[in-house]
Amino acid sequence: MKNRDIRELQNINININRNRNKRSSVHKKRSASIARDLISKKELQKLKNKKKQEKINLKQEQKKFEKEQRKKFKKEVKNKKIKVIEKSSNVSQKKRMRNEIIVAWGLFFALIFRIAWIQFGMGSELQSMAYVQQTLDRSINPRRGTIYDATRKKYFSSK
Repeated sequence: MKNRDIRELQNINININRNRNKRSSVHKKRSASIARDLISKKELQKLKNKKKQEKINLKQEQKKFEKEQRKKFKKEVKNKKIKVIEKSSNVSQKKRMRNEIIVAWGLFFALIFRIAWIQFGMGSELQSMAYVQQTLDRSINPRRGTIYDATRKKYFSSK
């Protein structure tokens, strides 16, 4: 590929990017076909490979950067003598969680057992006590004031 062809391709790509929103779809297709005509399939494959390599290089650089950051942090911790609080192991967390679940299920079954005992074991006794309480006759003497009729004469007095 000649330098002139590369420059033309770059100019076309720059123009496409600048005027992307302004151009119609027909014009975009035409410029893309011009770019395809200028570049052979082998050269297109080379460009694609370069892009892939650039992506791979970026990922590798990010990994290197992260490693450097970890190293810097470790050095700072050593220099400042800061104690990093380590999390407890996963095994102890799992055991603690298992024990909490067992206790919760135990309480659940204890409550279910208590409700069943009240319903079936003591049900007849409680039912008879409720019946006696509901049918008991009591006389309640109300304390009322004086009741007057429409002509303001004394109609009833509870004293």
